[in-house]
Amino acid sequence: MANKQKDPTDMSIGERVKLVRIHNGLSMGAFGERLEGMSGSSIHRWENNLTKISKRSLKLISDKFGVNMEFLLNGEGEMYTPKKPHEELGAELGKLLREKGEYTEFKQRLITHILKLPEEHWAVIIDLINSIVDEELNKIKKSEEN
Repeated sequence: MANKQKDPTDMSIGERVKLVRIHNGLSMGAFGERLEGMSGSSIHRWENNLTKISKRSLKLISDKFGVNMEFLLNGEGEMYTPKKPHEELGAELGKLLREKGEYTEFKQRLITHILKLPEEHWAVIIDLINSIVDEELNKIKKSEEN
C-alpha cells in the first residue's frame, strides 16, 4: 500500500516544520544551525510537539527558507512563497558564495565574467548553451533507443 502524506492542514506546526526541513534536505542539526545556531534537539522537540515554537522562530524559518507563514501556521497555501526573479537570482548567488566544492572557485569566476559580458556577446552564449543542451538530449535519446 502506498504511503500517503497527510494533508498539511491536518498536521501540527511541528510536523509542517519537519516537512520544510526534510524538503530542504537538512538534518535537525543543520536545520538548527541555519536558524541562528539552534540545537538539533530543539528542532526535535518542535517536530515532535514537545515544545511550542515561538512566533519569532516561525518568522525566522519563513525568512530563511522562503516558507509561506500561512503554511507554517495552519497548513494553508503553498509551502514556499513564490520568489521574484531577482530574489531567486540573489538566493542562488548567495548559495554559490557559501558553497564549498571542487568547482566552486570556477563557478564563481564564470558567473562573475558572464555578468560582465557586453550585450552583443549574449547571442554567442545562448548558442553555446543550446548546442550543449541539444548534445545532451541526443545522448539521452540514443541511450534510450539501445
